[in-house]
Amino acid sequence: MVETSGRVRNGDRDDERVCPPENTGPNTISHTDSAISTDPVDPTGAAAFLANHGDPAGADNGDPVTRLLDTAIDAFVEVNDEGVVLEWSSHAEEMFGWQRGEVLGHHVQGLIVPARYRSAYNDEILADAAKMADRGRGEIAERRLVLRKKDGTEIEVLTRSYAAKDGDVIRIGGFIRDMSSLRAMEERLAVAHLRDQLTGLPNRAYLTYQLNYALARNSTRAHGDPEAGMSVAVVVMDMDGFTAINDAYGQEVGDEVLIAASKRLATIAGKNILLGRFGADEFVACIERAGAIQAAEDFALKAIDVFGEPIATSMGDLYVGVSVGIGTATLDTLFGSSRNSTTVTTGKPGAYGSLGEGEDAGGTGRDHVVDASLLFSSADAAVQNAKKSSLKSYVVFGEEMRKEVVERMDTQMALHRAIGMEELRLFYQPVVDARGRKVVGVEALIRWEHPVKGMVSPDRFIPVAEESGLIIPIGKWVLEKACESFALWDSPPWRWSGGCQAVSVNLSARQINSNGLIDVIEEILDSSGVAPGRVTLEITESALMQDADAALSVMQALKSLGVTLSIDDFGTGYSSLAYLQRFPLDVLKIDKSFIDDLGVKDESTYLVKAIIDMACALKLEVVAEGVETDMQLEMLQGLGCDLIQGFLFSKPMPTERLVEEFSLPTAASSVAAAI
Repeated sequence: MVETSGRVRNGDRDDERVCPPENTGPNTISHTDSAISTDPVDPTGAAAFLANHGDPAGADNGDPVTRLLDTAIDAFVEVNDEGVVLEWSSHAEEMFGWQRGEVLGHHVQGLIVPARYRSAYNDEILADAAKMADRGRGEIAERRLVLRKKDGTEIEVLTRSYAAKDGDVIRIGGFIRDMSSLRAMEERLAVAHLRDQLTGLPNRAYLTYQLNYALARNSTRAHGDPEAGMSVAVVVMDMDGFTAINDAYGQEVGDEVLIAASKRLATIAGKNILLGRFGADEFVACIERAGAIQAAEDFALKAIDVFGEPIATSMGDLYVGVSVGIGTATLDTLFGSSRNSTTVTTGKPGAYGSLGEGEDAGGTGRDHVVDASLLFSSADAAVQNAKKSSLKSYVVFGEEMRKEVVERMDTQMALHRAIGMEELRLFYQPVVDARGRKVVGVEALIRWEHPVKGMVSPDRFIPVAEESGLIIPIGKWVLEKACESFALWDSPPWRWSGGCQAVSVNLSARQINSNGLIDVIEEILDSSGVAPGRVTLEITESALMQDADAALSVMQALKSLGVTLSIDDFGTGYSSLAYLQRFPLDVLKIDKSFIDDLGVKDESTYLVKAIIDMACALKLEVVAEGVETDMQLEMLQGLGCDLIQGFLFSKPMPTERLVEEFSLPTAASSVAAAI
């Protein structure tokens, strides 16, 4: 048994290893950096057993020691200090091809030690073991050796041995593990860890590692040669409509689509683009080369084309689209250049897209990305922008989009603080009878009073709250405060002259789809004491149409509570008359965009009249939003509109001003009156 190259800790001294494997290379596993466990190879404790029991050489298959050796997962070989074989397990027979009867009593050197290593084996290993036995130190350090099979082939093995003295006899035994089986197992584990099991493509972990390595390599190259012109790009492809296929036909058909898509993408990727599967229906291509951005754009166009073709499945031909986003890191980003570029790319009919301004001969997409996670995130943000386009297109992430993403994240973090620091405020806009011009209700509108930026527009923070899920606690807070205040204002002796009939509160799409909404609203109604019929819940038409069937179920549950239901921003969500008939609605609010051109464009007037006539046929009360001129009011009166809301009568006002203008009580005055 001959040792491989390297240094091994052998007792208390360091010895140079002898007999290196001939085929050393980058894949050779060394003693010091191996991922193989350094735990003893003898899992059964047989070495310790043998060291303290009689010579097993004469034991037959019924001997307990022999049975013990046969249960070990490794081969076992025992020799004396001259190398004569004393024991040879069944696993040794399988590993080397020599049967036990053929080797007992023969020198092991002539059997399994290659000729070129025999001298070193006799001089070092056997002699060293004998010295260890004389010292009473039985265990020899783990070794890696090159041994030979009966057919002459050589294998690299891992051994852990002992040396024991029994009278005048020195036994040197060891458990032997074939390294090739370990490597095969490690490779299988590596593939399982780094490859997607369905498509066989690299997974997120592998892509992240390779991308970080590419970025580091290009950063080093850039510092050495700033004119190198190398860059890195990531193309993220998110399949459109895949969830619907999974839901309609089942996961097996969905898997067929994913496998087919991966094969198509692999075809256009070739050998120079690293393709992987990043998520359920998301594929990623990583590109590192001079002009990587242009290569990424070319790949994006090809990806859009291949997804335009039907995919054959067991359920027939199915169609899925794809939204594509590109994130880039060039020399400028590696050096931290502050130059800007135009980056959003949308396709035109017949021409899917081009980068446009900002892509110069050197290929610069200056998005300040310096690691894999940010590069993937930038490409994913570009995908989300691509999804908003109705055209076949891809989007390249750039400076303006980066600023937008950072601003949205800053807004989200600040909004978390705003909830806890009570920076949110409620404003109210009166709802007015179109003919008598008396207040019949108020709509509660949220505002954010930022300690530094002042009043933040809802257009800036409501979409962020919706996207992040913060709209759930914010929406609950709005309804609680609005109901508390309205209960106070609606109590004698402060009941508004003419009667304020209701307080309106908006529900977002995220709230409608959240669990527990009905219970939350019921609890707020009970705790505030407001009659459910005095509360109007406004839901935008677009929110209702996201999932009309699910929304219908929620609307029916809300209606069972006794609240009034209103469809907001009507005309912007493309709902059909059939859906309007199904929803248990009470109020229809005409979107401001239709009111703006009332009396200016005949088309707008006809549309508003048609909406009002339809609402009347459905027995819905009509509210016109955004009324700002007397002419608009007069025309709405003539068209039979019931209620108006807009700057003509009042802008949204803070609670304090509403209380003052309508002589309404505050919480403090309510307490004083009660006393």
